[in-house]
Amino acid sequence: IRRRLAEANPAAFEADLADTCNNLGILLKDTNWTEEAKKYYREALEIRRRLAEANPAAFEADLAQIYYNLGLLEWQKNHRFAAKVYFKEALVLYKKFPRLAIWANRAYQNLYELKYWKYPRKRNKRKTRKQRKQSKRREQRKKWARRKIKM
Repeated sequence: IRRRLAEANPAAFEADLADTCNNLGILLKDTNWTEEAKKYYREALEIRRRLAEANPAAFEADLAQIYYNLGLLEWQKNHRFAAKVYFKEALVLYKKFPRLAIWANRAYQNLYELKYWKYPRKRNKRKTRKQRKQSKRREQRKKWARRKIKM
């Protein structure tokens, strides 16, 4: 419906179409349909860029939100470089609006975490001290259980 309305009257309904695409991208990202989510985010990004060029004060905050969402999507897919690019773009736009300081802090925090983030390791690669101690005790018990009593 929003697509048809935007085709009929772009000036009035393109912003609503971008919101719908962004929300659909969020829904698809949360349900692990990342490729479809990326498609809708890209569509929302194209529309918001056009609108932000015409009226930056009204649409740059929404453009920053789409960049932030794209950064989260790329991070979920383990694409560090792309996530950094999107978070940096979002941070630049968020800094223009004091009322969005919370979102600017979130984008900055995500950039900081990406700086020190490593790809997920195998869980059992390192054992904690307690786990090592427990496995040592188990080995001792097995060793004593294997001994035979000589008569």
